Amino acid sequence: VSKSPNREKLPIFLVFTLMDVLLYAIGYSGETVANIWDILTFYGFVGLNPIANQIAFGILWHAVVYMTWLHAVGVMYPLIPMLANKPLYSDKMARVAAVLYLLFSNNVPIHHLYMVDLPIAIKVLTEILTYGVVLPSLMTFFNLLATVKGARVEWNILTAFTSLSFVGSIFSGVTGISNATITFDAIIHETMWVVGHFHGFILLSIVPAGFAVLYLMIPMMTGRGWYSSKLMWVHFYGYLVGSLMVVLGFDELGLTGLIRKAEIFPLSSTFIPAELIATAGAFIADIATVVWLINLVLTLVRGKTANVTSLNESFSLITMQTATNLTRKRDLIFKSSFKKKGF
Repeated sequence: VSKSPNREKLPIFLVFTLMDVLLYAIGYSGETVANIWDILTFYGFVGLNPIANQIAFGILWHAVVYMTWLHAVGVMYPLIPMLANKPLYSDKMARVAAVLYLLFSNNVPIHHLYMVDLPIAIKVLTEILTYGVVLPSLMTFFNLLATVKGARVEWNILTAFTSLSFVGSIFSGVTGISNATITFDAIIHETMWVVGHFHGFILLSIVPAGFAVLYLMIPMMTGRGWYSSKLMWVHFYGYLVGSLMVVLGFDELGLTGLIRKAEIFPLSSTFIPAELIATAGAFIADIATVVWLINLVLTLVRGKTANVTSLNESFSLITMQTATNLTRKRDLIFKSSFKKKGF
């Protein structure tokens, strides 16, 4: 980005949005090739190499996770400094991480094809490239943690959903790295573990980041404060419990060997407990989301009028409305264990 005084840097959220747009183009290019190949083969114009076709189609498989998750990452970059009341630790690190996500997140489709008869060298290379995605994630998590170093962060609904998105990203990322490890994939290949990994990102990171944004934006968009802070907390804790049950249930089904593309789940004592946990969790999370929707409707109809014209004013309103009355000792204080100044 030019350092000319007449130009401004693109905000980090928009940098991640730009990387996401490019990722859509790259990710869907492989599927487009595979689909055109399928059609041409169907009408007898060309032959079909099933493995090559799968690899082309698979370019979308991993990219699609990051197509949705990069929005959550982009949101955390402005939200966490706002909650910490401090500037971002490293602007440059955030921008480099965004570019690295683009480079590493769409070139590893074969890690879902380890059981296909491909050369070992290609599989190992794919494993290494998949681990490469860890680099921008480590940069992101370090950057955001360094931002809140020494900050006193008040526990409110924005803190709750942003924290869930942050922790959920780490948890779900770990399940993905294990999935991309050849030896572990031999156990959970094409099982519900893969579904648990993706749903972990959706339910524990992407959606919570979205709710944090909605809780922040609605007062500014409507000029009304949220109707009920109690309903906000019912929503958060209900959604947290329900989503954890869904993800852990799916992970357990994967470890016990349930194939993810099974049309009907077998009624076996091996699978039923985890199936019930995941199903009950889905109902709980859905009910919690309905609570949010009710609160939203009541806010639009009966919410107190508030003169909110900016994100900062909306942030202050949400903080006052939902902050818990914690004592000094119970405030969220982020202390560094690093002795060297500035890490």
